[in-house]
Amino acid sequence: MLETRIATYLDIPRLEFLMSLHWEEAMRHSSPLQYDSNTCIKNLYRFLIDDGHLFIVVEQDGVIVGYFWLYVAAPHFTDEVYANEQYIFVHPAYRKSGRCFVALLRRAADAARSIGCKFLQVGTLGGVERQERAYSKRFKKMGSIYHIPLTEESEWLQESQQ
Repeated sequence: MLETRIATYLDIPRLEFLMSLHWEEAMRHSSPLQYDSNTCIKNLYRFLIDDGHLFIVVEQDGVIVGYFWLYVAAPHFTDEVYANEQYIFVHPAYRKSGRCFVALLRRAADAARSIGCKFLQVGTLGGVERQERAYSKRFKKMGSIYHIPLTEESEWLQESQQ
């Protein structure tokens, strides 16, 4: 069974494993960022309690297989609060159907809306064509990011529930 929820400290060992896979993949797509497991663990502990972050996990049959990490802020030009994608990752073995990705996106939108966010911003690094296609089918592109209004029931939320 597929379930999504807010991450807890108990999730950190599995998240560290998934993050190492994530960064191995990112390096293949020419990411200049370097992965350091000690920094990863330290930051996970900090971000799981930081009010400015949302960390969502997706589980398949009780095993965490993906995550969506968002930063919550108000841009300098408006008082409207938004959630900005930091990272989204699904283990390669669970990607084919797209169900985990959509479940993470829906839960992130619900969690962001519940804390007063008016929109969600998501984007991709180069080389992630499947994610780019998934976003471009559902959301309005603004530069190199996609803007997802959260103030009303969106068509994409209804479509993903079917």
